Amino acid sequence: MRAWGAFLRAHADLVGQMDATLRARVCIPLQWYDVLAQIAAAGGPTTMRELFASRMDDREADVRLDILRRLRRDPVQD
Repeated sequence: MRAWGAFLRAHADLVGQMDATLRARVCIPLQWYDVLAQIAAAGGPTTMRELFASRMDDREADVRLDILRRLRRDPVQD
């Protein structure tokens, strides 16, 4: 159990560092990057249903839907 706990702590630390780096360098959180990476991995136009089908966790799908809605509503301005 200690090894599993250490793994989970290391994962949380890594995700936190990745999020902080993305926010500092390109002003987007890791969750947004993940959504954009999923769209890019689709290799072309994709529907939201296809995007969500690629994910197993319903909570993550809810977060992705919220992020996509925000991206559509608040485009990045240069």
